[in-house]
Amino acid sequence: MTATCNIRNLSPITVNWSTVEALMAEAGIPNDAALARLGGIPQSTLHRARRGAASPSTLRALKHVFPTASLDDLALIPENA
Repeated sequence: MTATCNIRNLSPITVNWSTVEALMAEAGIPNDAALARLGGIPQSTLHRARRGAASPSTLRALKHVFPTASLDDLALIPENA
């Protein structure tokens, strides 16, 4: 028996922006441009993450900037993931 998974029906993983914004304030990171620079990703990548699904590069960048934060704190993972 073969199991299949239709990823089109899965909700995307999103960034927990309330946590990220609190971490930014604690670290003195003033805006998304500075966050992107520190994370080594284009600002447009963060902009897309603010509008919807988080890419692996976004989550990797956030973990790089905030190494003590867990991925559970940085990302919102839907129940059907």
